[in-house]
Amino acid sequence: SVTSIGDYAFEYCTNLTSITIPNSVTSIGMYAFNGCSRLTSVTIPNSVTSIDEYVFSNCSSLTSVTIPNSVTSIDEYAFRGCTGLTSVTIGNSVTNIGGYAFYDCSALVKLTSLSTAPPMCYEKAFYGIDKQKCTLYVPQNSLADYQKADQWKDFNNMEGFDPTDISLPGSNGSNKVVKRYDANGRMTDKPTKGLNILKMSDGTTKKVMVK
Repeated sequence: SVTSIGDYAFEYCTNLTSITIPNSVTSIGMYAFNGCSRLTSVTIPNSVTSIDEYVFSNCSSLTSVTIPNSVTSIDEYAFRGCTGLTSVTIGNSVTNIGGYAFYDCSALVKLTSLSTAPPMCYEKAFYGIDKQKCTLYVPQNSLADYQKADQWKDFNNMEGFDPTDISLPGSNGSNKVVKRYDANGRMTDKPTKGLNILKMSDGTTKKVMVK
């Protein structure tokens, strides 16, 4: 019957390793899990509508986060200092990402945004992420919009995916690239600067932007 988690509720609970938040919870207060340095997994339910400031800041053992489609905003410094984070999926209702929200998430290699419109990013939302190493996955039909959007366009590797697919993009499956074409339709044997069109082993086609 818990409906909210208050400010600072579990701050610096350094022996906490995992938490499942029930779907009765609609709000999580600021700094709620700040400094939970051994937290490796967290389940955020599809009832939470916002990720408040500093909520998971300095959760350095957290490796993967999925922000549900119910969330509309991610506040400033929400995941600051999550240096172990390698994968983040942002739900399709997020419209705003606060300043320094993912500050110093230096291990991030996979960032997926399910929103068809690029969320507005405030000051240095992705500061400290290696944008040459991290691949950004966005809805196929929105690829051009993300390539022009402030801060999103800074990611060197951007791939479009079909949001109706059951599996999330970037998963390790049997689907492989069988043919690659440049923007002019010429077949190439390696990534080329600009738009790349990939023919996959399952018969699908993907568009990838290479800087």
